[in-house]
Amino acid sequence: DALPILEPGRADKLEVRTWRSTDHNMGLVFNRDIYQKLIHCTGAFCTYDDYNWDWTLQYLTVTCLPKFWKVMVPEVPRVYHAGDCGMHHQKACKPSTESAKIESLLNNNQQHMFPESLSISKRFLMAAFSPHVKNGGWGDIRDRELCQSYPKLQ
Repeated sequence: DALPILEPGRADKLEVRTWRSTDHNMGLVFNRDIYQKLIHCTGAFCTYDDYNWDWTLQYLTVTCLPKFWKVMVPEVPRVYHAGDCGMHHQKACKPSTESAKIESLLNNNQQHMFPESLSISKRFLMAAFSPHVKNGGWGDIRDRELCQSYPKLQ
């Protein structure tokens, strides 16, 4: 897969939309308030039987959290998928090749990565998005107990 071509004129543009795990799972930033709300949902997060963390978060946005998430998404990404390895990829695994492409792309466009101001270019209709069926794979009690011990580290 080729990396997207950066459009420098779009580097300061954001879209506002409903958070959807399949579209927004590459990089995620949130404030302490959201973090505390997620910690409050530890029980629901750690017992939802889906090995995909992003689908579990999607479930929380329509169950445990007080409201579904609205996100600002940059039109020019700052986070890229750096590997063709893993269960969803059947081709040869060469993460160093992809990493070199990303590094070159970012180095060649460094002057566009941190604009002084941002503006909203598009606002999409907002509505909660429920997850599809659970994928399973998160039923081992050891995984669940380890997950539920996380807030104790705070």
